[in-house]
Amino acid sequence: MFKINLEKYLDKNVSKQELVIRLTFYGILFIISSTFIIFLLFLYQRFYLTLIQAEEIVILKSQLAVDILDIDLYQKVKSTAENRKNAPVANWQEVRNPFPSAPLTK
Repeated sequence: MFKINLEKYLDKNVSKQELVIRLTFYGILFIISSTFIIFLLFLYQRFYLTLIQAEEIVILKSQLAVDILDIDLYQKVKSTAENRKNAPVANWQEVRNPFPSAPLTK
């Protein structure tokens, strides 16, 4: 469907060596330009976006509200938690069985 007729675009007087040089030039030009584009994308992702995030962090840190902590309430909660850890262990032998074994009736 898409046929490219190279003879139409190239001179018939061009030698194979000159054709190879032209193709090599265009190939190297393509490699250099694609490398440059990849380099720009790398810089954008790794440096520019990182700097923007760092600036946002600085802005958000300045907007943080400082809460005054109630130390007495913290100590009360902490002591309650420690008391629960030190609670006596239940003796399961002394606990009454809520389901006594009774004869099954039919």
